Amino acid sequence: MTQTVNKSKASSYFQILKHLDNKTMKEIIDIMKVSIETPEKKNNDFSACFGTWEDDRSVDQIVDDIYSARVNSSEIEELL
Repeated sequence: MTQTVNKSKASSYFQILKHLDNKTMKEIIDIMKVSIETPEKKNNDFSACFGTWEDDRSVDQIVDDIYSARVNSSEIEELL
């Protein structure tokens, strides 16, 4: 079924294009060849979004920095 549909589409496109001059048809063919020969590069690797933590500090220093950056407050902040 898919092959029949594809042939039908190709035939329809050819009916439109057959009235063009040879130079234009060759340009269209060249463009189509390039689009087929260079497939789109897609990076669907979700794990590429992640990496390792890089830091020159020791684990203890990082933990100390996190604790020292904390702020204790009973004030309630407004949500935006």
